[in-house]
Amino acid sequence: MPLDVALVIDTSSSMHAVHPVVKRGACALLGKLRDGDRGLVVDVKQRIQIRAGLDADLSHVVRSINSLSTDGSTALYDGLYMSLQEFARERRQRPEIRRQALVVFSDGLNNASHVRFEDVSELARALDVTIYTIMLNDGQLSQAIARDVHVARAAWEMRALTLDTGGRAFFPIKAGELAAIYDTIARELVNQYTLAYVAPPARPKQALRRISVSLLPPVQGVPRTRTSYVTNQPAGNR
Repeated sequence: MPLDVALVIDTSSSMHAVHPVVKRGACALLGKLRDGDRGLVVDVKQRIQIRAGLDADLSHVVRSINSLSTDGSTALYDGLYMSLQEFARERRQRPEIRRQALVVFSDGLNNASHVRFEDVSELARALDVTIYTIMLNDGQLSQAIARDVHVARAAWEMRALTLDTGGRAFFPIKAGELAAIYDTIARELVNQYTLAYVAPPARPKQALRRISVSLLPPVQGVPRTRTSYVTNQPAGNR
């Protein structure tokens, strides 16, 4: 099944030191996609910009990434919300079925958003979009989490988004780890299975349904999937 990948890249001033490595890693991830897959680039500063709309010409998407520069503050939640809305709009406009994934590069420290994290989380649960988060740190993240409530909340939010959508959260200590992380994400994206089932009718007030998937012997491994979905949504939003 063709894949659409949104790369949400934090380009605020706090990301300046790792920005070149982030761009190289993002381009490397695009290089692992297959024919027919599309990329989307969302530039996250105080003002959010879609630098490249969904495009199967990945060379154009790569050029958009290479043109990014850092400055200003971080409206991370606004960038996530806009990316999810872009995916929802695409589903409404195009009848063909495509998998959708969102990869977030950030230090996780939102300080300029108008949208709340709760709004982002609610929209993510309503859409069938797999979210991967990469929260960069300087090697002292665990100590920072212990002493700084803002850093602790950012780490919790990055992890919560992935648990809700069947993705993964990464907390690399060194920028040099990004290449391996992107390779892991790329392998998962091109090797995912899509399972479907017909659920019984929902009760009127049963808006959120939980999902659990298990592997039976002799199959080995740990399945990872979204933890829930919202009922009474249009078919394209489940």
